[in-house]
Amino acid sequence: MRIKYPTIICVCLLVVSICSSSLTGRITLTRNVLSTTDDNNLSSEFTPQASPQFILEEVGNFYDGGMGRGVFLDGSYLYVADVSDGLEIINISDPTSPFQLGQVNDSSTAYKPFIVGSYAYVADRYDGLLIINISDPTNPVQIGQLDNGGEYWGGIFVKGSYVYLADRFDGLEIINVTDPTNPVQVGNFDDGGNAYSVQVVDNIAYVADYTDGLEIFNVTDPTTPVEIGQFDDGEYALGVHVVDDIAYVADYYGFEVINVTDPTNPVEIGQYYDSSGTAYNTYLSGNYLFVADDDDGLEIFNVSNPTSPIEVGQIFSGGQTRDVSFFGCYAYVASMSNGVQIVRFGYDADGDNLTEYEELNWYFTDPYDDDSDDDTILDGEEVIAGIDGFTTDPLDSDSDDDSILDGEEVVAGSDTFITDPLDDDSDDDGLLDGEEVLIHSTNPLVKDSDYDGFSDKIEVDFGTNPNNPSDFPQFITPPPETIILPPENITFTSTVESGYAFLAVVTIAGFTIGLVVIVRKRRK
Repeated sequence: MRIKYPTIICVCLLVVSICSSSLTGRITLTRNVLSTTDDNNLSSEFTPQASPQFILEEVGNFYDGGMGRGVFLDGSYLYVADVSDGLEIINISDPTSPFQLGQVNDSSTAYKPFIVGSYAYVADRYDGLLIINISDPTNPVQIGQLDNGGEYWGGIFVKGSYVYLADRFDGLEIINVTDPTNPVQVGNFDDGGNAYSVQVVDNIAYVADYTDGLEIFNVTDPTTPVEIGQFDDGEYALGVHVVDDIAYVADYYGFEVINVTDPTNPVEIGQYYDSSGTAYNTYLSGNYLFVADDDDGLEIFNVSNPTSPIEVGQIFSGGQTRDVSFFGCYAYVASMSNGVQIVRFGYDADGDNLTEYEELNWYFTDPYDDDSDDDTILDGEEVIAGIDGFTTDPLDSDSDDDSILDGEEVVAGSDTFITDPLDDDSDDDGLLDGEEVLIHSTNPLVKDSDYDGFSDKIEVDFGTNPNNPSDFPQFITPPPETIILPPENITFTSTVESGYAFLAVVTIAGFTIGLVVIVRKRRK
């Protein structure tokens, strides 16, 4: 038996096209309600339940066995003065996953860094002032040093060409660093106190001088600092931070708020007393004061009314908390026993688990609306792959434009299906999820809802019922062969004679033409 020639039989089928890819009404979806209206806008009848709150949570940590003593934040880098590991440079572009870029460690006892341009100025307890070139943060190099034999307990501030050092028993020292490779001391003030911290504003230097309280100096002439004011109520001043003529002084028993509008006559206007803690340093951002407290960790106060500070949060940092810096919505806390702790903090006015800062500066959502796009998912749940596992657009109620709200896709709501809010066709059958659920009542997770061998899209195009396995595309003049169609494989086999069949579908001017081509073998 051999094949002499093939016979080709062509059957054309003309079918009126069925409209299958448009939704003309508005879809209003909630977790329990689905309805349509006559316009093209989406809306929601569900309002998430949320309440205002402060967000305070540890999100990251860097600990390599050292002892974090001081921190300085500069862009995406955190500079850490580590008592046992020297100066460490940490990449914090992702606060949840900080990692070390570079380090300088010559067995020094680094207490506090200060960064200006390409240089890090480090107050080292026993080695004095260290100057480090950080132009390459992966390879920092020490280029200068000045050691007068004092004890530099972390008080350092740089302004212009001068470094101001709180040199404990030697008081305030002023060093010219015009040539960073050759720092030269040009001024000093020592009254026998214990200088721990220093900050310079304009031409005024504020020094936390332990038992002498807050001392204020005119440093217009750096070679001759002149004391012009003092506030001493018997407490032990350890740190000072000055903003808008208000000095926040950390001491053994909390902190004091001092008005320094007239630096010659500083006046205490507020205080927070804490008998159980020892505040080492403070940092003000907006209306919030961050306090590094030895035993109590990070404490946060609302000082919008500086005469009456109110504690709004606290998080333990592992003990021996020494310093803190803050930017955006992250606090960076130095701990002698736990390295650096990164803490997310901010006021969440609408209870969507995003701080006001994050909403206004990162996501551009409404900080007073917990669901900015009305898709029934809280803004905070949309931007973080939380319970539902998806990260959707908090400003677009339908992130994948499939005509189903994101909130309806991620829960088994009225349609009973959980679909992908980032994929408009979850089962890749050629029909949008919204078309399947709202128009054809097909399964958006299965290409062939009735398992008859024809995908839902083909059945819709041919006008058959995609939910009825007995109703599948028929032809005007069906061939004598029995048609068997495995899922997604549009081929024909014959139970009568061997051969091949092909189906081509073409849509022209609103009409669908199905062309069945049968190639049959003929025996001689």
